Amino acid sequence: MLPPVGPLALAEPAHAEVEPRRSSPDVQHLQDVLRLCKERRAKEDPRIELAAALSEHGYGPMLKDLKLSRQYVPLKGLDLSGMTFDNCEFDWNYLSKSIMQDCEFRNCTFRNASFMHSQLRDCAFKDCQFVEVMMVNTKLSGVLFERCGIAASSFEDARIQNGCKFREVTLPGTHFLSAAVSDCCIEKSDLTDTVFFGTEQDFDIDAASKTTAKLTKPTTATLIFPEERGVSVPRVGAKISGIANTLPLRVAMRAPTLDVKAVDAEVERFLEGLSDAGGDRLQPVAQRLVIEAVENPQALPNASRVIAKARTLVEHVDSVVLPGGEDVSPKLYGHQQAPENDWKGDYRRSLLELGLVHYCFHRGVPLMAICRGFQMTGIYFGASLHQHVGQQVGVRILDEDARESESTTGQMHGIYGRTLKDIRAAVYHHQAVDADSGIENLHASLRRTIVDAATGNNTWKVIMAFESSETRAPIIGLQFHPEFFNEGVAPQDSAALDNKRLEAMANAYVQPNSNTRGFRDPRDMVASGILDHLSPGNDELWRILSNAAKAHRIKAGITPEALVSQRERLSAVDPTGSSATSRGRALSAFGCNAIL
Repeated sequence: MLPPVGPLALAEPAHAEVEPRRSSPDVQHLQDVLRLCKERRAKEDPRIELAAALSEHGYGPMLKDLKLSRQYVPLKGLDLSGMTFDNCEFDWNYLSKSIMQDCEFRNCTFRNASFMHSQLRDCAFKDCQFVEVMMVNTKLSGVLFERCGIAASSFEDARIQNGCKFREVTLPGTHFLSAAVSDCCIEKSDLTDTVFFGTEQDFDIDAASKTTAKLTKPTTATLIFPEERGVSVPRVGAKISGIANTLPLRVAMRAPTLDVKAVDAEVERFLEGLSDAGGDRLQPVAQRLVIEAVENPQALPNASRVIAKARTLVEHVDSVVLPGGEDVSPKLYGHQQAPENDWKGDYRRSLLELGLVHYCFHRGVPLMAICRGFQMTGIYFGASLHQHVGQQVGVRILDEDARESESTTGQMHGIYGRTLKDIRAAVYHHQAVDADSGIENLHASLRRTIVDAATGNNTWKVIMAFESSETRAPIIGLQFHPEFFNEGVAPQDSAALDNKRLEAMANAYVQPNSNTRGFRDPRDMVASGILDHLSPGNDELWRILSNAAKAHRIKAGITPEALVSQRERLSAVDPTGSSATSRGRALSAFGCNAIL
C-alpha cells in the first residue's frame, strides 16, 4: 500500500508519469485538497472541479467510506461532475449551488443535506437513504433514484425532467410543492404518505405504484430554511411527528426562486404608497398587502407568487405551524423601525407567513403560530409590536407572571382548556404583541406585564397566547416555545423552581470559553439545563394541534361526492328496504343530514 499523502506533499501537483492512485482520500487529505484549490484560485476563476483536483494530487474520482459533514468538508458550490461516492455519509452537508454531471452515489446516506439551487444531469443514486433532504429549486435532468428511501424530503420548486426515474423507492413525508415535472416516471415504488400537491398528474406512474398512493395521517406544513435549521425548527419537526403524530412537510420559508431585492423593492413601494395615501386605516396594513397581491397580481407580481404558494399549501394540508425566527419589519404594522429592531430586510418569509395566516383563517385550517409566527399572526389581525421589551430569555411560569401583574390570565377554556394554567415554558424574544392593540378575530388567552429588569422604569403589557374567536378557524398562538419540552427530564412534581429561581439560574449561566453570563441564544438554554424545568402542558399544546388537524382531515373528506358514494354503498348492502334508516344514522354521525 502506498503511504498516505500529507498536507505538505499536497502543495505540489503529482508528476504526470505517476499513475494516479485509485484509493479514496481520507477526510483530512480531502480537506487539504480543497483548501489548496481555494487558495490558488482567484475570485474570477471557475468553481473547483473536484475530480480534477483529486487527480492533481494522485487520487481517482472517487470518495469512499467518508463522513462528509458541513463542519469538516463543505461541498457547497463545487463541480462534482464525474465523481463516484461509495458508502459515504452526508450529515448536515450542503451541496447547494453545485454542478453534478455523470455522478454516481452508491449506498450513501444523506441526513439534513441540501441540494438547493444545484444542477444534476445524468446522475444516479442507487441504494441510498435520504432523510430531511432539500432538493429545493434544483434542476434534475436524466437523474435516477433506484432502491432509495427518500423520507421527509422536499422537491419544492424543483425542475424534474428529461427522463428522470424513481424506481423501487419509498417517499414517506416527501413532497413536490410547485415542482415542474415532465418526462419523469415512477416505477415499482411505494407512494404511501407522499404529498404531490397536485403534481402527480405530471408523473408517469405505473399501476402498481398508484395503488400505494395514500395518506395514513393528517399533514402539517412547517417552514424551514434549508441551510440554517437552528435549534428550534428541528425540534418543531420532531414535535409534529412525535407528539402531534401528523406528517411534517418542510417548506422553504423564503421563496427560493425569487430575487430578494426585487421582492423588497416591490413591497416597500406598496407600503410607502399606503403611508402616503393615508385614508382608511380600519384594515390592517398586512391584510391590505395580502389582499392586494391576491386581487391585483400585476401590481405585486412577486408577492402574488408567494401568496399563491401559500394558497396551494393550505388547500392540501390539514394544519400549519409557523415557527420562531428573526425580527419583524415594523412597516408591516405601520410603524417606523426602532434602533433595537434587528430586521435586516427580505420580505419573502413575511409574505409566505401572512399568506398562510390569511388562507388558514378563511378556510378553517388549524394554525399553530410560535414566537415570530405568533407576532406575524397578530400583525395580520391588526396588532402592533413592542419592538424591544428587554431580553425575555429562559424559562418562565407564564401564569405566575400574569397573577403578579395588573393583567389577568384571560380565559382558561376555549381551545386550551386549562393547559395554560401554571405553564412553565421556554421564552426567547425581545419583541412582543402589544396587549392594547386593536386586534380583531383573536381572543387573548394569556397576558403578562413585563418590567424592564435593567431600569425598572418601563413596563409593557403583552399578550403571550391567543386563539381565534371564530370556531371554524382554530388558531394556537403562542409567544413561547412548546417545542423545547423534553418529557424524559421535565419535572412532574409541585416542587418546580419558581420564576425568581429560574431567573437566577439563567443569569448564573457562564458562556463557554468566556466570562460572559446569561443566555446569548437558544443553544445556551439547552446547555444550561434550564429547559429541564418545563411543564407537561407544553406537549399538551401539540396534542391540541393533533386533534384539530384530525378534525380538519375528517371535515375535508366530507365532500358531496363522498356523501353520494356513501349513500350508494349503504343502499347496495341493504336491499331489504331499511337502508334509509341505516343511511341516516351513518350520515348523522358526520353531521351531514342537512347537506343531503
